[in-house]
Amino acid sequence: MYAPFHNTNFKAIYDLGGDNVGARVFRQFGDFDLTEVDHLLVVNTYREETNSKDKIIKMINSIEGSSGLKIKGLINNTNLLKETTFEDVLFGQEVILEVSKELSIDIVYTCVHETLKIEENKIHGEIIKLKLYLRQEWL
Repeated sequence: MYAPFHNTNFKAIYDLGGDNVGARVFRQFGDFDLTEVDHLLVVNTYREETNSKDKIIKMINSIEGSSGLKIKGLINNTNLLKETTFEDVLFGQEVILEVSKELSIDIVYTCVHETLKIEENKIHGEIIKLKLYLRQEWL
């Protein structure tokens, strides 16, 4: 868990649960130089706590206060698992773009299921194609 702080060639992603409680965990790294850390917020606009610009901004403020780090970028992960359409991704992007413009924080990544047909020229940020593991077919 501490390896990326000792070796900058090593990259890691820490999922801290998306709220101020999880973000508080990050304070344990306070003794390390965190200037190279990209503190990103993953947003699914189909979740109750992140379904509007105001709720996302409230979450950002809460996480920054708990972690002591500024959010440097946003990740659009708007999805309904296997039911997700390209229109769903674009809907999420529009909400997240409102946050992006208000706080001057870029959308750096957009996550889509690997089989979803998309129009790449309409997507903000780098596209990350995801594969679902450990899910039963009926989920």
